Amino acid sequence: MSSGSVAAIIAAAGTGSRFSSDGKPKQFFELNGYPIYIWSLLSLSTMDDIGRVVLVSRESLLEEMKETVDSVFAGRGLGVSRKKIQLVPGGDTRQESVRLGLASLAAAPPEFVLVHDAARPFLTHALVQAVIEEVTATGACTLALKVSDTIKKVESGAIVETLDRSNLWAAHTPQAGRYLWLREAHEQAASSGLTATDDAMLLEGTGKRVTIVESRAHNLKITVPEDIDRAASFSDILGQINDYAESNANIKS
Repeated sequence: MSSGSVAAIIAAAGTGSRFSSDGKPKQFFELNGYPIYIWSLLSLSTMDDIGRVVLVSRESLLEEMKETVDSVFAGRGLGVSRKKIQLVPGGDTRQESVRLGLASLAAAPPEFVLVHDAARPFLTHALVQAVIEEVTATGACTLALKVSDTIKKVESGAIVETLDRSNLWAAHTPQAGRYLWLREAHEQAASSGLTATDDAMLLEGTGKRVTIVESRAHNLKITVPEDIDRAASFSDILGQINDYAESNANIKS
């Protein structure tokens, strides 16, 4: 597959309102020596099949992020991977930020795009490869984890229904689709004022069939401070990402 046919967008414009009282964005907290968002960049930019990576964040943070990205990638001999990365100012919401990230690719549109949350730093190359293979086969897919807990529907503090968990999946990222499909879905949502909780929901709204790629428990989303403690148990995953980046530097720098 040509690397130009697949791009990735990393959404890193969160405010951190649920993570810290001072509003420090969670993507800036360090995990094993790097800000959280760096791990997703390392995973995606070192994949041969991915030709471009768009990092979308608040405009006021971009200069600091650029300096960090430059320092990390230069220090690791990842000049080829660094050239893939473009920093783009985002919007007030994740949905708007992804829309702007898609728009930044319009001059030379890829065939497929993966959209990933920077708050999921444990993204292995195996998961990325599985998503790429699925989206090229079906046109739209998302990582998801089969629900193991019993799910209750609650109203006014009381259970009103127990849902059948046999067909319930918790959506993860990356979520992926044909570039033109994702662009159309986001532009239609922006025009109509539709707010969705993820990109798969927007694709569903345009009638697209979105398939499932089974995720792994380690692909967790860091949302509250306690998640940093949980993340410590997956440090071996970051070691895998480090090892892959190291081999990439040895081969391509």
